[in-house]
Amino acid sequence: MKIRFTILFAILTPLFLNAQHNIGTTYCEHNDLNASRYQPSELDFGDKKFQIGFNYDFFIGNRSIDYAELNAVFNDDQLTQEDIQAIVNESDEINQIGLGQNYQVIGLGYQLRTNSGKKYDIAFTIVDKFSATLQLSRNFLKLALEGNNSPFFRGQRVSMGETKLSALYTRAYSFNIAMPVFFKDNDHKVRIGIRPKFIQGMAGVNPESSEVFLTTEQNGEFIQMDFNYNYQTSGIQNFDPFKANGVGWGLDFGVTGFISEHFEIVASVLNLGSVTFNNNTKTYSKEGSHRFEGIFIPNLLGASPANLDFEEESSIYNPVITEDESFSMGLGARFGLELQYKTPEKPRTRRAMTMARSIKKAKAKQAKQKDYEGNISNTIYFTYIQGLDEQPGNTTRPFVSIGYMHDFHDYFDIGLSAAYGGFNNLALGAFFAVNIAHHVKFGLSSDNISALIVPKSATGFDIATNFSVSF
Repeated sequence: MKIRFTILFAILTPLFLNAQHNIGTTYCEHNDLNASRYQPSELDFGDKKFQIGFNYDFFIGNRSIDYAELNAVFNDDQLTQEDIQAIVNESDEINQIGLGQNYQVIGLGYQLRTNSGKKYDIAFTIVDKFSATLQLSRNFLKLALEGNNSPFFRGQRVSMGETKLSALYTRAYSFNIAMPVFFKDNDHKVRIGIRPKFIQGMAGVNPESSEVFLTTEQNGEFIQMDFNYNYQTSGIQNFDPFKANGVGWGLDFGVTGFISEHFEIVASVLNLGSVTFNNNTKTYSKEGSHRFEGIFIPNLLGASPANLDFEEESSIYNPVITEDESFSMGLGARFGLELQYKTPEKPRTRRAMTMARSIKKAKAKQAKQKDYEGNISNTIYFTYIQGLDEQPGNTTRPFVSIGYMHDFHDYFDIGLSAAYGGFNNLALGAFFAVNIAHHVKFGLSSDNISALIVPKSATGFDIATNFSVSF
């Protein structure tokens, strides 16, 4: 029992000092400003003029330790050698644990539609975002789980790698505009979207450097630690969710091409920019070494290291604290590309058929027919996302996804997805949305429910909710 809680505290708790890409929302919430947060050119309210939207998503993931292994560890009375070996074997040289939370406090949108069918959409949103990334080296896990009484450590100077934590909490005020730059009809057009953002930096942790080397004397007569770290922080002490400690600017951009009634392509670049913290800042730094006289460390997580008095000369661990030094952090830029294949539109409700008949009788018959937007029965999605930098909650490891959605015509959407990459390995997801009276839409999605289906391959979890009112 003690081991379970110690492991949970040592590995997961530091993250809580926040769906990775929320593809379920983009697959299921088209004609919705919630989805346009991830694809600015997809801001489109269908046949409505106004929309109010709310959105929340959360994710946590790693790519080294699967759910089945973690579940076995946390539910056993003690950590077996087989458990330890399995965790170490599955570990990468550097293990990234990512966590993120996004909350769209409010979204307001308006659409202007011309007589020719062109749409000009604008939206204003306020989004709170918290992201964190914890890097753990394989050598650190070996020390924590196995101790240093092994040939790997004895008589060796071993790097613990860049084991570090980065975190960022921002509040973004955004203005999104989407418009056509080419328009023939609804099946042949190009739309662009641009979203400038004013960023308030609420809190941040930026590791400029974080290095530790462990030297173990062959017979365990001493252990020496050499360290060099520098952490820039802001808003960590006396945190106030209504007080900003920094400012910055960001930019999102997207292009959507409607190639035919079957094919659509969307390209987006998100989170260009940075935030600079200049209030309530503290930098913690220290460089040096310390030698412990004693015996081998049996297990950092399972037992108290004997003869290691961490209180002795504890001042050596006290960092140098520098206040009022500003620093900047990137927003986690990324590029996304999505391909869609859609079956022909099939208006089936009485309202839709009446509208279609009226359109056919109009003078500009062909143009008006193309102006009507019926339901899409089936859609297949392929998505590729590439992180452009390593920032909290963002990774340069590529992410690919394929999804399928079925539209139950005006009432219900449901679909499935499968993905690989980013902070996870295999990720299986599901999503649905309910449409009430063509005005209220509620959606629930998860890009990663793999733990319920294939626990031996699941390395994370996420969930997202969406709510919008259109009129």
